[in-house]
Amino acid sequence: MTLGVGPSPRSRLLAYCLYDFGNSAFTTIIVTVVYSVYFRTQVAAGHPTPDLLWGFAVSLAMGLVAIVAPVLGARADEYGSRHTYLIGFTLLSVVATAGLVWVGPGNLFLGILLFVIAHVGYAGGEAFYNAFLPDVAEPHRIGFVSGLAWGVGYFGGLLSLLVAVSLLGSGPTADTSVLGHQLVFIAVAAQYLLFTSPALLLLRDRRGRAPSRARTLERLLRTLREARQFRQVFRFLIAYFLYDNGLSVIIAFTSIYMSTTLGFSMREIINLFVFLQLTSAAGALASGAWADRFGTRRAIIATLILWIGIVVGMAITESRSIFKVIALVGGLGIGSTQACSRALLAHLVPETKRAEFFGLFAFCTKASGVLGPPLFGFVSDWTGSARLAMMSVLFFFISGLILLLFVDEDEGRRIASQYRETPASSPA
Repeated sequence: MTLGVGPSPRSRLLAYCLYDFGNSAFTTIIVTVVYSVYFRTQVAAGHPTPDLLWGFAVSLAMGLVAIVAPVLGARADEYGSRHTYLIGFTLLSVVATAGLVWVGPGNLFLGILLFVIAHVGYAGGEAFYNAFLPDVAEPHRIGFVSGLAWGVGYFGGLLSLLVAVSLLGSGPTADTSVLGHQLVFIAVAAQYLLFTSPALLLLRDRRGRAPSRARTLERLLRTLREARQFRQVFRFLIAYFLYDNGLSVIIAFTSIYMSTTLGFSMREIINLFVFLQLTSAAGALASGAWADRFGTRRAIIATLILWIGIVVGMAITESRSIFKVIALVGGLGIGSTQACSRALLAHLVPETKRAEFFGLFAFCTKASGVLGPPLFGFVSDWTGSARLAMMSVLFFFISGLILLLFVDEDEGRRIASQYRETPASSPA
């Protein structure tokens, strides 16, 4: 296997991992821990349905990415432009994240607008970044490299949390300082830009690929018509769409759930998430190596069974100490589920369709955000019980697990390795 041109394989692997280190500051601080709670308690203070409003913001961002990612992925495969889109989406997210400094109490429209733009940039960049995975890892090490990058990313999230703790301070002002939160958002943008820059400079598309005259949409439609040939890929994508709905809720609402249902302060939430980064990194690293040895699908099945138990525990416990233990176990689950899902898709797709299928992967990821978080917000506001809303997440993990049982990983790998675009199905 040829791993590309230009910088050495080791340099590109390091750049690949550092991208996860950088953009994890966004998903940790903006999506999960700080901005989500800041939006609910400061920006949307006094609004009758704050959970539904936050769910709408997450849903809108993911919906936009779900629409454009498959098309852009097909175009990237046509013209070898993954690198261009990676740069554009990443910088868009960095700029919008820095712009959150202007969001204060009552600025609902600006708070939603900038969050949506930043999230679209983050998710779009992640889609094309994921498509580089087979370029930086040999086939027998894809699970390990995916887990390594996820693990490094959690240490990036840890750094962003430690910075947030130092900027937000402690005591009675820790949860309410608008200035402190604004400084945190600037710090996230700085970390994001600094550590993703090596990937923006070193990860390149393969050279010597002549642009096709076929239209991007025609290529995407051809792939959809080939669904029977790639049936294992599409089965996995549907299963992933289902269980990723559950992950989307966990990521978007855990901090809010801790704050409003269990009475955690912002400082307590951040302190817990510091340890969560460590267990998540451990889960990602361990599962990647385990998946390469025993099978990626088996690893995902194990994590989904774990998630079913975690969700039940989160929903029924009234003890903050027990919740902390459950959350730390959840860190093992989220790290391993995300790393193994990316690795399994990399195994199942042929080289000439990587960006295209990772665009569909991004579609499933973001389409799940259109359904899961709003459902949680609706159930929470309609019933007045976040615990019932948390129980509703079980549907996604159980249905995704059932469908994943019907994915044949060995057959999918064989089809991917043997696939060659014929003149009838290839651009002229």
